[in-house]
Amino acid sequence: DPPPVVSDSMVSRGPDTKVVKSELVDGVWTLDITQPAKSFVQPGRGAVQVEIDQAVIDMCVEYLPRHSSGAYDDPRAEIVIGDGIDYVQNCGRQFDVILSDSTDPIGPGEVLFTSPFYEGIKRCLKPGGVFAAQNGVAFMQPEEVRTTHQRLSPLFADCHFYAAAVPTYVGGIMTFAWASDNPSLREFDLETLQQRFADSGITSRYYTPALHHGSFALPQYILNILKGD
Repeated sequence: DPPPVVSDSMVSRGPDTKVVKSELVDGVWTLDITQPAKSFVQPGRGAVQVEIDQAVIDMCVEYLPRHSSGAYDDPRAEIVIGDGIDYVQNCGRQFDVILSDSTDPIGPGEVLFTSPFYEGIKRCLKPGGVFAAQNGVAFMQPEEVRTTHQRLSPLFADCHFYAAAVPTYVGGIMTFAWASDNPSLREFDLETLQQRFADSGITSRYYTPALHHGSFALPQYILNILKGD
């Protein structure tokens, strides 16, 4: 299916700039983000997924088995049933990468776009770690991008966005939030990305190092949103 192929590939592989030892995944409504995420987690380390409803996992494994592609049988995958904001505010663990592939900031998903959630993300990230999140279609939802930028910027030294075209989302490209205290993580040259991708052995229907490199180049209307225009 095109949406998971594109959106989940970009949420999980946008931060794919180094070998990951530990990863936290939150708000994955179709479960498929853990499959690409696990592919670059070191053996012996793990990916933790926080899902608010066990029924979502059960139904997606039963009816959408290709999305997770056996990820939940992998010993590196740990499932936590609970609210994402409670987890990041109270857990005693830290992660190299935290991913949030939530719904839009409406109803139950709204809390995953708030300052308390982002503050919890900050406390759960290891020094130099990366947070990435689905952040809506900027042309149709400019306030979503603007608000996320305003809330993440005070917490992280480097707050930016990257983008991808997702076929079933109308209104232009989808944006993904990026936050880290290590600005160098989004400054890798294309040759370095190509070598790391080749060394990883990962295969993808969408992601390429060139797409990774180019995804951080944003159209002017998004840059204007980030400037507050």
